[in-house]
Amino acid sequence: MKKYYQIRDHSFYFKSAPHLKSHTGWHNAYIDIITRFLDDFKNSSQPVEIPAYPVLSSHKCDDLLFETASYWEGALYFLGSEVIGSRNALHGIGETITSVAEGWSNFEEELFLKIWDSHGQLKWLRAHLIREENQKFLQNHESSEGVRIAGELHANKDLIWLSSFIEQHIDEGCKYPNPYFGGYNPLHLHLHYSYCDSR
Repeated sequence: MKKYYQIRDHSFYFKSAPHLKSHTGWHNAYIDIITRFLDDFKNSSQPVEIPAYPVLSSHKCDDLLFETASYWEGALYFLGSEVIGSRNALHGIGETITSVAEGWSNFEEELFLKIWDSHGQLKWLRAHLIREENQKFLQNHESSEGVRIAGELHANKDLIWLSSFIEQHIDEGCKYPNPYFGGYNPLHLHLHYSYCDSR
């Protein structure tokens, strides 16, 4: 039985993964998914299907890696396209969270958080984006202690947050594909160096 949710006057429900069709280019798969559900919200009075976090239905996914990578590719597209229109994804996440918390958000910002933070999972993408933005300070130091020291040295609140994130999530992060612990590029997690393999 479907569970329905509401944002303003729009009703929706989550569809479990898999969301990718066979032979779909996973880099761009969410462009079509996002276009479809935004069109449905505009043109239909019926509840709209939106994608659920793939990790929640990993047992149904033939390839959780591609499902997860495509899901996060969709988050970056949603943030950077004309949907939210942020030039910097990390900044876009912060602005969206703030605008929703303070009650001056638009429908798209609320929808973004419903999809990509339904279970608090947006922190995985935030962690990756902080690392990407601060590579010059990190010099490939991945330990929570190294990141904390860099954060304190440069008075960087994001890096101090990231050091706590690493401590709290390293064991969980090595269990399934995610934007932080699977390698430097969350959209090619299977091709890059994995922090979990070096432990």
